[in-house]
Amino acid sequence: MSHNAPGRRAGDLLGLGAFIGLCLTIAAIGARFTMPSIGTWYRALQKPFFNPPDWIFGPLWTVLYLMIAFAGWLAWRSRHVAGARDVDPAEAEVIASRSIRSVSVDDLASPDALVAAVRATGARNIYVHIALDVLDPSAVTGLADLVPFGLSVPTLTSAVTELRAAFTIVGASIVGFSPTSPAAATDDLPSILRIIGALTR
Repeated sequence: MSHNAPGRRAGDLLGLGAFIGLCLTIAAIGARFTMPSIGTWYRALQKPFFNPPDWIFGPLWTVLYLMIAFAGWLAWRSRHVAGARDVDPAEAEVIASRSIRSVSVDDLASPDALVAAVRATGARNIYVHIALDVLDPSAVTGLADLVPFGLSVPTLTSAVTELRAAFTIVGASIVGFSPTSPAAATDDLPSILRIIGALTR
């Protein structure tokens, strides 16, 4: 699934505006309850000689809240979906409305497309969430959703290895493994261990 750049840019700017609005609203509520205290107990406090003047707190807190909004917006806009093949209408709506970038299974034949997509966000630290149904059912049989034409285990581990080389992985999750029996789980164990190894090596 792809979205045109102007639509994505508009969604990004709308998201940034929402984050700024939310953070400044929280700041205004905090100021509403804090301002009456400045003239009472705060003035009576014994403060060190390097205590900044009162007038500087407003601008500094505003900058701080704007930085919080910007950080939240960066995290919000930096999500990617890679290798999804069976997207239901509700998921498609979320992907479209939040301008979540998608990298197709075909593009993942070389991990360069995924690395480039993540690098374009400016991220240095990433969280990797692997839903195992990104794999082809022939690669791992114990999948919650069996959708054909997915990735092979070597293609997935290669993509993860390239992500690890380019970015710092700060956390990861693997979901969607639902073998029908202990024996089936044992059959899939080498593939699961290869994926875990790619995340932790």
